[in-house]
Amino acid sequence: MINKEGAVRVRKKIAAGVYLNTIPTKKFKTTRMVITFISKPKTTRQVASRALLTNYLEMSNEKFETQIEISKELSKMYGAGLGTGVSKKGNYSVTTFSLSYVESKYLKNTKDLLNQAQDFLKTIIFQPMFKSPLRDEVFERQKNNIITYLESMRDDKQAYAQKKLRELYFESEIQAASALGKLEDFKKLTLADLMKSHEEMINSERVEILVAGNIDEQAVYTSFKELGFKNRLEEYSLDDVIFSQKLSDVKFEDELQAGLLQSKLNLAYKLPVEFRGANHYAALVFNSLFGGSAQSLLFTEVREKNSLAYYANSSFDPFREYLMVQTGIDGKNKDKVIAIIEEQLRKIQAGEFSDELLEQNKMNLINLYISRLDSQVALIARAQTDIMFDSTVQANDWVKKIKEVTKEDIKEVAQLVKLQAVYYLGAKEE
Repeated sequence: MINKEGAVRVRKKIAAGVYLNTIPTKKFKTTRMVITFISKPKTTRQVASRALLTNYLEMSNEKFETQIEISKELSKMYGAGLGTGVSKKGNYSVTTFSLSYVESKYLKNTKDLLNQAQDFLKTIIFQPMFKSPLRDEVFERQKNNIITYLESMRDDKQAYAQKKLRELYFESEIQAASALGKLEDFKKLTLADLMKSHEEMINSERVEILVAGNIDEQAVYTSFKELGFKNRLEEYSLDDVIFSQKLSDVKFEDELQAGLLQSKLNLAYKLPVEFRGANHYAALVFNSLFGGSAQSLLFTEVREKNSLAYYANSSFDPFREYLMVQTGIDGKNKDKVIAIIEEQLRKIQAGEFSDELLEQNKMNLINLYISRLDSQVALIARAQTDIMFDSTVQANDWVKKIKEVTKEDIKEVAQLVKLQAVYYLGAKEE
């Protein structure tokens, strides 16, 4: 396997359903290790429980009971960086624990930090604070922190409108929820929920370990082999990553709130394009041309030329066939904005855009992609995607495929775009 930087990604099996992926490269001054757990949640409560669990594990454990103690241990590794998170990839939830530390040759009188870093991650993941007298206090604090954050999202009208559009578009309750889960589920969570989620994560879920840096591959393998993961009884095949739902009649929802200074108008479309398939690269260019860049039709026509929006853009989630347009507008212009958005889509479907504009958007995508090749975080993220789809695209091939996208390709993809939901958040007259 060849990753986008040209280095070999070596994959070894540690146990059934547990794999180590090493990416040796001298491009970075740090080594980054990431342990991911891949699962398919059945309820939104499971999603919420896992999100709270990652926060709980990051803040305390049996060995380091406070955030201060964790920070001190990171300082001993010369400012190593710890991170946890949850994200969605189509039908799957991905739980991530990451640690980055400086390569030993940049430190004076210091041996390789590999084993120390690995031991630290092992403590974070395998030794939760479930027996300490402080466990309930830490649980309630982290739970309330997330509840406060989710409640504050209602004041962020752009994020609130995105949430409402997802709930309108997706028939699946899990897909409609954010990667964190639903507020009402967090309010019901107990420490027992976290214990159950932790047990499932440690003993049952697919594990992908990724380590990138100037590393000794055998030493890394030996170190992680001793981490303690058991064989999984059932391995996820990951052959159904993409979430897809059937076309339906367009759904509309209008909501009015007092004191709103700027209205939100968001539209959701289904765009059924196979990830890394025949139309994948054309779909990326289409989104950039439609509303995904400053050279897009939505930006130039809705915002700049007609001055009908404070912002207007589009984004595409290929793992869920979900194309979203979001705008901030003056409520009196709602119907005009909808008409102009639909007109821009019609133009693309008819090929009514210049070759120059097409080339500008292709170059924007290429330049952004190339700039990310210098990021170790992005390198790991691309490797994670490669693993989930059991495929790899090298940088020069990715650039080549973008350059090869034609106007006809764009028109073909645009014909697949079907409006499914329209959400409007406007001001209530007082």
